[in-house]
Amino acid sequence: MKTEYFTYIKGGQVNMAQVSRVLLIQLGDIGDVLYTFPCARAVKETRPDIMVAMAVQKKAAGLLACCPWVDEVVIVDKEKRSLFSQVTYQLKFWQRLRRIGFDLAVDLRTSSRGAVMAWLSGARVRVSRYTPCGEMWRNWMFTHMVSPAGPNGKNQYIAEYYHDMLAAYGFATPFLDPKLEVTSGQRARVIELLATIGIGENSPLMALHPFSLWGYKDLSEGKYIDLIGQLQKRFGAEILLVGSQADHASCRRIAEAFDKGVHNLAGSTDLADLGALVSRCSLFIGVDSAGIHIAAAAGTSTVAIYGPSVPETWAPRGENHLVVRKKWECVPCKETGCQRSMRSRCLDELTVDEILEAVQQLAGRKIVQPNVSLDKGLRKDTEESPVLSRNKWKIFIMCH
Repeated sequence: MKTEYFTYIKGGQVNMAQVSRVLLIQLGDIGDVLYTFPCARAVKETRPDIMVAMAVQKKAAGLLACCPWVDEVVIVDKEKRSLFSQVTYQLKFWQRLRRIGFDLAVDLRTSSRGAVMAWLSGARVRVSRYTPCGEMWRNWMFTHMVSPAGPNGKNQYIAEYYHDMLAAYGFATPFLDPKLEVTSGQRARVIELLATIGIGENSPLMALHPFSLWGYKDLSEGKYIDLIGQLQKRFGAEILLVGSQADHASCRRIAEAFDKGVHNLAGSTDLADLGALVSRCSLFIGVDSAGIHIAAAAGTSTVAIYGPSVPETWAPRGENHLVVRKKWECVPCKETGCQRSMRSRCLDELTVDEILEAVQQLAGRKIVQPNVSLDKGLRKDTEESPVLSRNKWKIFIMCH
């Protein structure tokens, strides 16, 4: 079966009138989970009565506390256990998962683990994107497979890529940029955290996320020090260094280059509170990593530093988000550094002035200014208010 936009490879359409419980399986990294928020939103806006659960890796689970369209969270934990403990653990997990009684399971990443989870969930209808090079056993596990023909080809915006598969079965939303809901409790914790380093509620703040999981996406520490010095001179804002606990030592070295005004908060918050923290900032500067996506979803203006990866797919969109990268023919190469060396010349030769030019552009548009966060609902311009479950609740389940 073929339409203008979708090719149904297996199973055809689905009678969504018979669907009341949906499992969205997103076992990718933190950015993948955030860009799946519009999928949950699409389900809720189309059918507010449907219960939506999302399966994610343990490291990304905290982010779902900020997603108003998810009712339950299934946490996939990779913790190592003895053989006996693992077998016992797995049996209990699958029993609990099946008891929820899903009608529809959707694997958003075409992964092997996602296919197994969809099949063992007991869902009557199991949906996935069709890939011609996929394993035959994986295709067998699904009752329905679709091949959306995205309008932008291989560089399709990632949120659109995930959303398209649900749209093929009648769940759609026009709002494809992910949004985080910042709660009053999260905001209160951030106010308390900032107070411990001497920052008041009205102090101007900028955030910098210097490091990713991969060195080939990063600038040198020295370049970050030069950048922060220029930001202080031009804008007079306090600079917050954010990241994971693994980034703490590197961020400390950067902060120690300054007598005042630069604060190392790497590893000081969980994902949900990080969203609240960066929503307090007027600008977020970061490399291609989870932080830049969280900041944009929280409503903060961003300057994203890109090298080998594709900003058309991953960078935040909109007039208050800018990308800085070298305009070279080889960029983006999608490699792990030049000749896979884990270092990228396009980032090594990116200048502080090029980054500052983007910051100045946002300042010229009067976008770089303190944000006012919303306690109820999400930040919005012309968007409709989020559709929430009347009685929101979450169940946390662990599996391998």
